[in-house]
Amino acid sequence: MRSVSSERRKATPVDSQPSGDQDAAREVVMQRVASLLLGPEGLWIATSLLASLVAARNEPSTAAGNDFLETLWLAIPFIGIPLTFLTAYLPGGGGWWWLLRVVVVSIGGVLVASFIAASGVDYHDSRNSGLLGAPVYSLSIGLLLLVPLAVLAAVLIWKKNRARTR
Repeated sequence: MRSVSSERRKATPVDSQPSGDQDAAREVVMQRVASLLLGPEGLWIATSLLASLVAARNEPSTAAGNDFLETLWLAIPFIGIPLTFLTAYLPGGGGWWWLLRVVVVSIGGVLVASFIAASGVDYHDSRNSGLLGAPVYSLSIGLLLLVPLAVLAAVLIWKKNRARTR
């Protein structure tokens, strides 16, 4: 007859201290999270949160609040897109992958932030039906800035990579 203690094996954790591989994996994950939060994505998340706060302050809507939010439709692409390109100076910025991130996130960020700003506007009449045009308006302005800045950044990245290979 077997003893109860021999049948029940003591369940011990493999190791309470993380191994070197686990530390390295955690470091990589933290670097990626920091890159997202400090990179173009984090900038557009902050811009959208700021637009959300401004839109929430216009409750109940006032003429002055509506005018400010309409001005925000212009400020979002004019300020946000150049700031997004400044993330090239952060660690991990300035390469082809960074440029793709900037273009995709800028388009999405302009649309989301301007939609949030438009949601805070209420004219109390039939003009509200045209508010969904605000993201298109902001994106049009944003693309006029984004395309030449992206081309300039691509040329600079190409030259930097070309100089490294020589």
